[in-house]
Amino acid sequence: MSDIEKNAKADAKAAKARAKALRPWYRKKRVILPAVIVVIIIVAAAAGGKKNTPSAAGGQTTTTSAAAGGQTTTTTVAAGGGSSLPKFGTLVKDGDFSFRPSQLVCNIMSVGSSSNFNLTTPTGQFCRITINIYNHSTTTQMVDVTSQYAVDSKGRQYPGDSTADSSGNPNLNSVLGLDTMSLNPGLSVSGYLYFDMPKGDTPHYFIFHDSSFSGGVKEQA
Repeated sequence: MSDIEKNAKADAKAAKARAKALRPWYRKKRVILPAVIVVIIIVAAAAGGKKNTPSAAGGQTTTTSAAAGGQTTTTTVAAGGGSSLPKFGTLVKDGDFSFRPSQLVCNIMSVGSSSNFNLTTPTGQFCRITINIYNHSTTTQMVDVTSQYAVDSKGRQYPGDSTADSSGNPNLNSVLGLDTMSLNPGLSVSGYLYFDMPKGDTPHYFIFHDSSFSGGVKEQA
């Protein structure tokens, strides 16, 4: 090989070495490969460190986040019902009325009596509560039994039964029971509310309304 060829090869090799040395740091293999591995680790950690688990029926979402000292769990209960509602027996307000329930009883298979020609039987079973209703407004307001609801654990709503109301409120001086009773300002009335529910079912919470157009207020059963 001639000296000219040797010199040409040496120049080409030197030029290649110079180009490699002058290559930007972020394009060098020893930097690119570790950087790619770091990015993969970060993405995998972000994807696996947090998970949301929705519950089956209660509308609950539990969020679990990985942390250096352990795990942090946050539970949010939806507005449909649950432990965030006022406890049974609490005085609650909706519109012009205040409501205080008590004495929940289920598995009632009839109210009234055949001798009084007002015997009423449920399709399933009656669940009954004692309810005190107070008119805290400045005007007369009418009670609407069918605007009161028992809600079971599946979210099914059962309105107050007006027929059972008229048959099963013998202590009220009203043929219709609580239903359509006019309550003057500052006065209250106590009576029974009946809900026709499937056998074996029970109320999970109640919704009380001062009228069919009000927003309603919820309370645990």
